[in-house]
Amino acid sequence: MNIGGDVSNRIDWVDASKGIGIILVILGHIWLIGLGQKYISSFHMPLFFFLSGYVFSFEKYRDMKHLLGSKVKRILIPYAWFSLITYVYWVLFERRVSGNMTSPMSALINIVLCQGTDKYLPHNPALWFLPCLFVVEVMFYFIAKNRKHEYLSILLLLISVVGYIITRYAPGNFPWSINVALAGVVFYGIGFVVKSNRNFSNRSNRIIRIAFLTAVTVGLFTAMKNTRVLMAACVYGDYFYFYTAALMNIIGIIALSFLLRKNQWLVYLGKHSLIIYALHFPIKRLVVGMTGIFFNANLEQIQNSFLISAIDTIVTILILLPIIYLIRTRFSFILGLKESH
Repeated sequence: MNIGGDVSNRIDWVDASKGIGIILVILGHIWLIGLGQKYISSFHMPLFFFLSGYVFSFEKYRDMKHLLGSKVKRILIPYAWFSLITYVYWVLFERRVSGNMTSPMSALINIVLCQGTDKYLPHNPALWFLPCLFVVEVMFYFIAKNRKHEYLSILLLLISVVGYIITRYAPGNFPWSINVALAGVVFYGIGFVVKSNRNFSNRSNRIIRIAFLTAVTVGLFTAMKNTRVLMAACVYGDYFYFYTAALMNIIGIIALSFLLRKNQWLVYLGKHSLIIYALHFPIKRLVVGMTGIFFNANLEQIQNSFLISAIDTIVTILILLPIIYLIRTRFSFILGLKESH
């Protein structure tokens, strides 16, 4: 997502990766039954942590205070606005139709606690990622500032082990997804370290295709060997399979994005992935509901069908396109921007 990044100096393959990633996020939130959903959930959120780390630069921040001010504006302000917008919609309309019994006050309190999954954020479960990313960015600044990459890599490995142990002995959702951030910062840090070696960007298309096929093959195998991953709920399954599947599929997505980096649709979706991510959940629920009525299909049938889920994913994105334009041109303050772009 284009959170905290330098919008004036964009990288086409990064935006293409975000575009691919955000499509998979929506598809994974609709196609909930079957091996495809298991595969997508094994890497789609680690991918966004990785890309956020890749575009991070210490040179943009004078000190921790400057970093905090920037991240509050670019992450927490959008979180607050998107939470408010989708919460009001949920209270006034969706809650009545869906029959959700969660009290509006409980949902409002949990917006402040910033915990993940629909148990805590029934109006918009996807929003867990934003406060978690805020924690990850602050955590990374603290552990990585003025630290050599080799020492940072060792530290990230230790954090991955500690974070995994915590999920075993203290499962569940911590406020602001602090426990999830321990895994998130690992992928974020790997993205930052990888940025220092950009030789991979000069590879031939043939090598990139081989890398894509190899990475996706290994990533698919390890994802299938693992249990279903639900990062929002701190559910990772096996440590080795979780990190291997996530990292191999991240490599696969990056390789694919190099091949598709001139695709303007993917780049456009990547540039506006924050808006898409923040609003897709209530819209996809509306689209799925209308699909059920139109095709006389129940929810399980829709969630079990790749074709219907793919169509609903496309429809969700199409509905979001004018909303993206409206927010960027008329309500850019929602994104923490002073002026419309």
